[in-house]
Amino acid sequence: MIRIAIVDDNPFDAKWILECLKKLNNANECEFICFHDGQDLIDAYNRNERFDIILLDMLMEKVNGLDTAKYIRQVDQDVEILIITSTLEYAVEGYTVNARRYYTKPLQQDEFLKEVNNIILNLKKNDSLTLTIHNLHGITKIKLNEIYYIESLSRTLTIHTQTSEISMNGKISEMEESVAPYGFMRVHKSFIVNLKYIKNIFKDVITLDNNDTILLSKHKSKQVHDALMQYIQNR
Repeated sequence: MIRIAIVDDNPFDAKWILECLKKLNNANECEFICFHDGQDLIDAYNRNERFDIILLDMLMEKVNGLDTAKYIRQVDQDVEILIITSTLEYAVEGYTVNARRYYTKPLQQDEFLKEVNNIILNLKKNDSLTLTIHNLHGITKIKLNEIYYIESLSRTLTIHTQTSEISMNGKISEMEESVAPYGFMRVHKSFIVNLKYIKNIFKDVITLDNNDTILLSKHKSKQVHDALMQYIQNR
């Protein structure tokens, strides 16, 4: 299910956007959640809710869209943010939070729906990529975008996902070769990390979105920093 957040303190605009979204090609595969202020969205993130797309107004009374986006980017580098507002005043600042598009009201419905449809298609494509695990329990398919990191210990690989830990026999070098094209990186002799879930790097420790911490090899530090910046710029 694709989760789309509509954040707008104008009830008429929010309703128009919602009705517009119901015309999406894959509307039946989407969940639409409306928030009346940026603080409401921040509160949802603090409850560990996550979204695939955020449609964000800039001019709101409690917490404006720019401050909301800055907070969201601290905890979620991957959500697609589309700014929808009545002024061009924040256009430059909007792109500092890596907003995908900046729309002014009134929206051009066809252009807007085309963009959202494209985002959904890309999300579904990424969601379909899987890693096949063979172990004593049989064959298991794991979605790549649900893997936080892969750990190697005594020729046993443990795949840490959003919901479970799955082990298999194997070499970390071979696993690295399999997943490297999909945003994963070897950061230590014993760890491969999904770049999308890196929340913080400090010295020789990487902290992930789930607050797990893993070691970063000193000789890989610059390479990992550069790869993370490249990933953020290209996402």
